[in-house]
Amino acid sequence: MNRSTWKTTEGHQFFQRKTASRFANYPMSSPFQDSADAIALLHGQRLSALCGQQLTEAWVAWDKDDDSWFADEPVVLTFGDLCLSIVFWKTHEVTLEWKTIDFADPPNWFGCYGELDIEWRPCEIDSIRVSIGQTLQNISLIENCETLQVLVDAKHPEDVGSQTSRWYPFALSFRFERSIMTVYNALDENGLSDEVPEADYLRATSISDWQR
Repeated sequence: MNRSTWKTTEGHQFFQRKTASRFANYPMSSPFQDSADAIALLHGQRLSALCGQQLTEAWVAWDKDDDSWFADEPVVLTFGDLCLSIVFWKTHEVTLEWKTIDFADPPNWFGCYGELDIEWRPCEIDSIRVSIGQTLQNISLIENCETLQVLVDAKHPEDVGSQTSRWYPFALSFRFERSIMTVYNALDENGLSDEVPEADYLRATSISDWQR
């Protein structure tokens, strides 16, 4: 079983796995979402339609020079004729796309990897590979609660010590017949796990509750 580790960064904890980190500005054709409501509005029906279908393929970008998973590019899941691409970005954003991908073309979603030797490969990472061929039973959105506290405010000293909290998308967890596959935010790139992340500052919402 693949195990991920908890990491604290800038006062927040995230479910993280060691992967090569690269940063870029990416002119996405599908906008990034930073709330559960936005994901439900834009993708809820399509995601719900995946339940009951079999995961037929899973693809990731592979860096041939490093012989490693290139985690900035999408995790691509195919369920029959449906193709779902998942990209986590920054610390609280995600985008989903439903385009058919020609896996013979080099991955370059971010538009700046032309000099890198990367290619699409069927995913051999255990947390995904074991789910191929199984029927999807449910999808959950995992959110991370970010709390900000006012430390200094010369103009409004009465606000010092006050806190505001907001929930942001952190992971999509796919529950199959005999396995779990979670794609999560590994600090500005994708991470993979065979567990559902749990913590006091995380909450999970089943896809059945998204249709609101």
